[in-house]
Amino acid sequence: MDLKDIIQSMKDEGHSPKRVHFNLKVKYGSVSEEAIALIKEVFGLSDSELNSHLGWAPLNKDKAKAKHSLLICRSCHKENQDHLDALCALINIKSGTTSDDGVLYFEITGCMGLCALGPNAVLDQKIYNKINDNPSFTLKLNSILEERKQI
Repeated sequence: MDLKDIIQSMKDEGHSPKRVHFNLKVKYGSVSEEAIALIKEVFGLSDSELNSHLGWAPLNKDKAKAKHSLLICRSCHKENQDHLDALCALINIKSGTTSDDGVLYFEITGCMGLCALGPNAVLDQKIYNKINDNPSFTLKLNSILEERKQI
């Protein structure tokens, strides 16, 4: 199945352009210009409609992927900025960048559409909910941080 078919399939399942973009980002780690053009084509969007749908999303086109990736929803953290600040300090990488060792890509995104389950994050293509007290998320993140110390 090619990329256009994948996007068409998601549209047929009822996903919005925003959700399709998010799903592609989770699956592939970045969203290429080709993928954005195909989202525009499949949904029949004008440039302004595309920007309206995807304006929240950093268009990290063709970025090299790190070994691990972490996307954190800023919207979920509106009420809990201290937790977001603590996470940022812990991983010590600026949003939208990859660690110097190439182990972790980190990005603060807009809404992931899972607000009732938040705060949310995507770590290595797996969605974690309630990350401020999710032991699975904490364990996985800590193992990645330990891996970074080994390099």
